[in-house]
Amino acid sequence: MADEWTVNTLKAHFDARFDALQEGVNKADAAYEKRMDNANEFRSTLETQQGTFVTKEQVRWAFTAMLAGGALVTAVLVAISGAG
Repeated sequence: MADEWTVNTLKAHFDARFDALQEGVNKADAAYEKRMDNANEFRSTLETQQGTFVTKEQVRWAFTAMLAGGALVTAVLVAISGAG
């Protein structure tokens, strides 16, 4: 290091420091972008998966139809056993 700072040596010193800091910022930005890409990919996977789940309304409709079908079968069996 120089014993005395001059305008040129100070400029070179601070340019080198700034470049090192800028490199660190660029690396941090790249890491952040990668994390966000991974988070967005995970979020997209969850949304796709959620689209395949059955809803409460669908379950309610299927259960109601099953109960109605069971009542119909019971009525038919009662009618058949009463006819014999």
